[in-house]
Amino acid sequence: MVVVHPSYSHLEDYISRLPEVYATEGETLYKERNSVKRFIAPDGTVLIVKSFKIPNIIQRLSYTTYRPSKARRAYEFAQRFLERGIDTPFPVAYIDLNNGAVYERGFFVSLENNDPSLKVIRDRNYKDFDKLSTSFMRWVAAMHERGILHGDMNLTNFLFHEDPQSEYGYHFCAIDLNRSHFAERPTRKQCLANLVRLSHDTDLLATLIGKYSEARGWNAEDDVRDVLNMLHRFELRCEMKHPIRALRKRIVTHRKQ
Repeated sequence: MVVVHPSYSHLEDYISRLPEVYATEGETLYKERNSVKRFIAPDGTVLIVKSFKIPNIIQRLSYTTYRPSKARRAYEFAQRFLERGIDTPFPVAYIDLNNGAVYERGFFVSLENNDPSLKVIRDRNYKDFDKLSTSFMRWVAAMHERGILHGDMNLTNFLFHEDPQSEYGYHFCAIDLNRSHFAERPTRKQCLANLVRLSHDTDLLATLIGKYSEARGWNAEDDVRDVLNMLHRFELRCEMKHPIRALRKRIVTHRKQ
């Protein structure tokens, strides 16, 4: 199945062939569990193509029968973000491939955004840290108020550039949306839980939560306490699930001290 946005219907033939040439053509931008490549269409349009890893058999069966694939969710969620006034690279198409009657793999196609990511604020000595982090958390508060809970609140999944015309002083853009959730009015607990993975640096996380709370008019002390407790429980679950990985992390941390 190939679904192309009407605005890019003239590229449907080219987009339909992307799975055939993905392995040998395009510029690789990212390659881990999933991979991302940059292609230039015949009309000069720059396309960013994300190839999702081949799912296990249980996932394949669920995507075949009742659950939208990651590629489809990435495409449809991008439309919902844009409809609610939260920017994301324009969704051009998604491709779902079957092996016989069973789902096999998917691709998501969007336009390009070359802006840097918010990972720059991991360094609290960054020259514009206070201004940028305050603006970003105000924007996140607005995203929550519009009923959007981003599915992976990693700072690398948010891009920015200065924009004097914006109420925030910056323009922000969200990527990697396929695990997001939507609610008419997210509760305080839902909103705070959504912020837990902004950083494992508790000092930085506390600073960001304080700025978020100020934007919402909430009690910062209570919010910081609750989010740090959630982070602690999350890390404990990870250690129980991946004990070897946790041990390696502790060894690396000890060596740095």
